Amino acid sequence: MLKTDIHDINRTQALLAGERLILEMVAKGDPLPDILDALCLLVEEQDPEVIASILLVEGDRLRNGGAPKLPKVYTDAIDGLPYGPNAGSCGTAAYFGRQVIVCDIATDPLWSDYRDFALPHSLRACWSTPIMSSENKVIGTFALYYREPRSPSLRDQEIIEQITHLAGVAIQSKLAERALRESERRYRNIFETAGVSIWEEDFSQVQDAIAELKNAGVRDFEAYFAAHPEFLDRAMSMIKIVDINEATVKMFKAENKKELLAWLDSFFTPQVFAAFPSELATIAEGRTFFSAEAALQTMRGDELFVVFTITFPVSSAKLDRVLVTATDITERRKAEEARREAQDELARVARMTTLGALTTSIAHEINQPLGAVVTSAGAALRWLDAQPPNVGEVRQLLTRISRDGNRAAEVITRVRSLARKAPAQVQQLSINEIIQDAVALTRGELERGRIALRTELADGAPVLGDRIQLQQVMINLIVNAIEAMNDAEPRELLLRSERNGADGVLVSVRDSGPGLTPDSADRIFNSFYTTKPGGMGMGLSICRSIVEMHGGHLTARANAPRGAIFEFDVPGAARS
Repeated sequence: MLKTDIHDINRTQALLAGERLILEMVAKGDPLPDILDALCLLVEEQDPEVIASILLVEGDRLRNGGAPKLPKVYTDAIDGLPYGPNAGSCGTAAYFGRQVIVCDIATDPLWSDYRDFALPHSLRACWSTPIMSSENKVIGTFALYYREPRSPSLRDQEIIEQITHLAGVAIQSKLAERALRESERRYRNIFETAGVSIWEEDFSQVQDAIAELKNAGVRDFEAYFAAHPEFLDRAMSMIKIVDINEATVKMFKAENKKELLAWLDSFFTPQVFAAFPSELATIAEGRTFFSAEAALQTMRGDELFVVFTITFPVSSAKLDRVLVTATDITERRKAEEARREAQDELARVARMTTLGALTTSIAHEINQPLGAVVTSAGAALRWLDAQPPNVGEVRQLLTRISRDGNRAAEVITRVRSLARKAPAQVQQLSINEIIQDAVALTRGELERGRIALRTELADGAPVLGDRIQLQQVMINLIVNAIEAMNDAEPRELLLRSERNGADGVLVSVRDSGPGLTPDSADRIFNSFYTTKPGGMGMGLSICRSIVEMHGGHLTARANAPRGAIFEFDVPGAARS
């Protein structure tokens, strides 16, 4: 009895020593086949009659992992065989994910397709246990072979459990290493071949500085950085660009990576990258995504370009390394600017066309005050010729002359404003004043068309917008309504403004014309679509563009009982 106890103690100590050796091999990064062979030899040293084997799961097949004492002919024969519900001990254990004990290979049906491999080598018993990953997936099998029929003892099961665990640690470690290497390979491939500029920044020192701020009670980093620009300078100097790709070298027109890395360390400052305070606040608050635009220059200083940057951490768990992607959007910005200029010019042409159509109306608006000026001047002369001169009457007439002259000047000012070519000027406006200005410029057309005009102007909140552009929208909508009612009776036009939500305004132009056909309702805002002979087909399209640039929407629908309603909304100043 004492002899057996001493043997068990020695075997336990040997297993513990072997376990430490295996774990040291794993820690050192030894090749997996060497580790698995060492595991098999460790078991075989405890029992001369046993032959150990470890197979690895690859897809739907089992591959040799370690089996130093199994005949090579046998290991070659079973290498790469698929596992399944009747695939020997190991294949069945891998398939079901549970231990399979075959006491006699010669008679067990699980070995019916494989016993011709095993029996020629005197392999009679095989106990196989699946090796499971931490996610409870089968990653391999650990098998013990014997040259005679045999069942496992309690001590055998303890060794199987211990070695299976060790094998799982070793295999998972190597799988993780392999996955990491593959991930790094893919990362490097993407990093180097990406068509956009990518650089990697070391933020570790900045994170330490931010941690100090957090310990000091700083919570609003945007406000803190705004009040402490010296911290931004210090933080920028702490950031190290550790890697860049070839696209970055080309974008900055550098000769090579080394040259550019040295230059970038001194190039990036809070003044160069104006969005740096916001970017730093994003990282300080633990958010994982930041985007901005920046105007940069090439390394030679001979060219400016605009980039769209995205900053995100290499690891979401640790924000000491970040990647920055930079896409050159210079040509896109130039194209957008050209598009805006073309649209502004087209809008100006449309205004001039509208003014041409309103010539009679404008002349009427100017002639009225000018005629009054002439009449008042004649009367003033007569009062001056009186004996004695009636100075009181002359003073009143001069006041009328001044008022009527100002009326004419206002009309001319409106016309010049509409005609001029100038960039948009966003300011706080009253939408009701915009409507009244448009009415003043179209009054002659309204009178000539015998239009019964009615206005319902609610007290509205101020809006932010360009006065001339919004006047153009109103004038176009009024003129369109007048033309739509040429053959209508009665001819009624309602201009309405009303509050839209908390601070927005809704403007509607309602006419009593023939209304909209289903076909025209769908296409009326399309460029170059018109129902008027000689029309440009741009008026409503430009109006919609102007309204949308102001953050609103322009729509058309049927009026009841007849006619059409064009309405647009403009967000209030508080929302803009």
